[in-house]
This record gives sequence, structure tokens and C-alpha cells, in this order.
Amino acid sequence: MKIMNKVNFKVATLIIATLVWLIAFSYYYSTGNLLAYGDASTHLNISRRVIDNVSPGLAQLGGIWLPFLHVLMLPLIGVNFLWKSGLAGSLIGFFAFIFSIYFLYKTGREILPNIHSSGFIASLIYILNPNILYMSTIAMTEVLYIATVTASFYFYLRWIKQSKSTDLIASSFFILLTTLTRYESWFLSLGLAIGVFIISLIKSKKINQSEGPFFLFGTVALLGIAGWLVWNLIIFGDPIYFLHSIYSSKYQTLAVLTEADMVSYKNLYMSALTYFWSIYENAGGSLAFFGIFSIFFLIYKAIFKRSEIQKIFLVFALIASIPCFFLIYAVYSGNAPIHVLQLTDSTFNIRFGMFMIPSLTFMILFMISMIKRKQEVITLIFVLQLVFFSRTFFHPITLKAAVAEINSESINLANWIKKNHETGKILVSSAVGNQVIFNSGLNYSNFVTDGSFDILEATLKEPTNHVKYIISTKQERDKKRDIVNIEITKNINFLNRYDLVYENDKYQVYIRQ
Repeated sequence: MKIMNKVNFKVATLIIATLVWLIAFSYYYSTGNLLAYGDASTHLNISRRVIDNVSPGLAQLGGIWLPFLHVLMLPLIGVNFLWKSGLAGSLIGFFAFIFSIYFLYKTGREILPNIHSSGFIASLIYILNPNILYMSTIAMTEVLYIATVTASFYFYLRWIKQSKSTDLIASSFFILLTTLTRYESWFLSLGLAIGVFIISLIKSKKINQSEGPFFLFGTVALLGIAGWLVWNLIIFGDPIYFLHSIYSSKYQTLAVLTEADMVSYKNLYMSALTYFWSIYENAGGSLAFFGIFSIFFLIYKAIFKRSEIQKIFLVFALIASIPCFFLIYAVYSGNAPIHVLQLTDSTFNIRFGMFMIPSLTFMILFMISMIKRKQEVITLIFVLQLVFFSRTFFHPITLKAAVAEINSESINLANWIKKNHETGKILVSSAVGNQVIFNSGLNYSNFVTDGSFDILEATLKEPTNHVKYIISTKQERDKKRDIVNIEITKNINFLNRYDLVYENDKYQVYIRQ
């Protein structure tokens, strides 16, 4: 009977998660918000251009965006409807969401085995988060990050409790996938590897018994990072091409720092406050409060109780906080600006607060395992999360941020192309024209872009032989990363045989005479 009850709880959790996701997806699809984020169309395009391109091939995965999401979408992206509707990304998001719920359920049962509903209640933290729900319906990497991190944390916890090498390998494998999903996880993977050594040392009291687990975890976990460095070296001749090329995040953001960026730029206190508010908006006030409280609670337990498991939980909690420290620095340095309504009038990149949701969830579960009134705290968190869900389901902060970033100039240009393009290829930089390409209604093979390799070189040398249309940016902040504008600037004869036929506040379009 007990086994049946456990199975029923697990099945019920997955069924509820699926139903809630389908409701969320139906709503966001019907309101036309699956493609509100410009980055969503970019991710879809990156995957599509591997098979639909003037120069098709795996090299089209590029060297800036990490490849895991794009590779997962490859079996789906060849279907035009799944590409243009964004459903290729939605399907991956659904499986990532359910994957997260499954491992969060198992984590709840692992940490709180005496509370039969613990897995179900722990899963509701994700199920009742509208930001996770919305981001899991679109072609973005945040929920895939959450899925792989949650799985890695679960097996890491199992290794802590049982010292099985198979759990350690499983944890390192999932963090490897995370390092191929988001750069924020690179330092987390290093921290987890170091954590393996520290935790092994706490348990065995011997350095020589700590080295084996450290090298086992590190070898697998860091393989993704090493692979990406080698990929960049082979394809672009520079192992850190993603870090300083004209397409890198750092180059783009530091090119033009806005007034909102200056609130936190080179100001550590404001950077930390900015990231705290982004966590608050993404996780919900209850999860953010209890998560932060849990860290101090674990510190107190580790210092004053001094039990082995409490020290280990504290080590894990501090390592799990690495994404927070990393993003505070990224905001401080201008590498990844985040805007929050509490400090600015913008929500740019506010979704980055989601990266702490798995960490906060595990910290809370650790805290609950150490207190007497477990059921009462679980119930309180559930009620508060339900309030967060009911208040923000129709307008989560991630959706607000997406809508605020919709680029009308890109859409207007894409509509112009739909009406006026008949034949002939179009030269445009994907760095400034991804949304134009996506919304134009044309296959990717109609465009010559940054990834067209030898064809691009020949086109820039003599465009009239290869393209009928040329699209260039008008915005100052984009000119230094637009290969077309760069060529126009340095070659006064580049447009000799082209006439201006369309322009708006962001773009100019030329047609061959």
C-alpha cells in the first residue's frame, strides 16, 4: 500500500505539472508571446541554419551561444511550422520542465523521507512559478539550465549521503550539459568539483581519499568547457572567441552603457541589490526570503552544532550560491547588465534571477530537514507560492520583460521583405538582423550572413555578383558589430550599384540597380 501511495504521488505530480504547463502554453501561444524575446528567434535561427543555409553544417552552431539547446532542437527545426511558430523550442522546454519536476520530486523525498508528500510539495515550488512556466514555453536556455542543474544537484546530494561513484558520475554528467547551456554554470562546475574534494575531506579526514572523487567529478564536469574551447579554436582560430569577439555579450553591452546600466556599473552594493531584486521577482518573495534565511540558518548550524552533515550541507549551499556571486560581478563589470523596476524603469535581463531558483530550493529543503516543525513550514511555503502563482500567472515579470524588448523596426522591415522580395539573396549581419531573418517568412538559405564563410568573403568583396539586397543598421550602438556597416564604412564603392529603397529608425535596405 505504501509503495502504491508513493507511485501515485509521483504520477500525480507529473500529471499536474503537465496539465499546468499545457494551460500556460495555451495561454502564451494564444496571446502570441512565444516569440516575444528577440533571443528566442535567435536560438531558433541558430539551430535552423545548420540545415537551411547557403553554407549548411554543424559549424553554423557558431561560437558565441552555447550549443546544447540548438542541438536538441535539430530533429524538430527542419519543419517550417515548428521553426516559425517557436514550437521547436517549446517542446524542448516542456521536456526540460518535466525533467526538473521529476528530479525535484526525488530530491524532496531524499531530503525529507519521513514526509510522504515532500516530493509533491517540493515540486510545487516549480509548478507554481509563472516565470518558470513562461520560460519553459519558449526557445530560451534558462529552463534547460534549471533542468540540468536540478538533476546534477540531486545526484550530488545522493553522492554526499551514499558515497557512490555512479551518483558522482551522474552529477558531473548533468553539470557538463549545463556548461554547454549557459556560461553562468562554468564557475558553478568548478565550485562543485572543489566541493567534492572538501566534502570528501570532511568525511574521510584524508587527502588521498579526497583526490579520487575530485578528479572523477572534475574530469567529466569540465569536459564540456574544454570541448567548447577546442570548438572555438577549430572553427574560429581562437579558444576564447566567445569572450571578446564583436558578437560577444561583453562587446555588445560595453559598447553603449545606458543610464539604467550606470545604476549598478562599478558599484558593488547596487549590483548586489539589483541581483537580489531579480531573484525576488523570478523566484517569488517567499522562496527568496526562505532561501536567503536558509543560508544563514545553515551557517549557524555549521558553526554552533558542528555536526558533519551540517557542515557538508553548508559547503553545498555556498557552492550552490556561486551563480549569485558570478552574476553580481557580471552586473558590476557591465558584462551582463540587469535592470529591475525597483531601481530603474526597465526589466532588461531580469530573467537572470532564475538561475538561483534551484539553489534556493535545495537550501530550503536542507533547512526544513533540520527543524522540528517541518510540516508547518512546508505548508506556509506552499500557501505563499500559491499566492505568487495566482497574482502573477497572467503577467510574470519574464513576460513583461519580453514584451518590453519587442523590436517594432525589425518586424516592420520583415513585413516589407514579405511584400517586396521576389528573387535574389539578401546580405545582412545576423548580429543585427536575426529577428528580420526570422520574421521575413523566407528560408535561411535566402540570406548571406556572418556564418556564410567563403560565400560571405566573396560577397563583401563584390556584392553585385552574389546578392540583390543589402541590409545595414542605422543605430550607432550596432554599427561596430554589423559586418555590412563595417564594410560600407571602409569601402566607399561598396554601394555604387545599389539604391536605397527602404529605411526606418534602425535599418536601411538597398537594392541592386
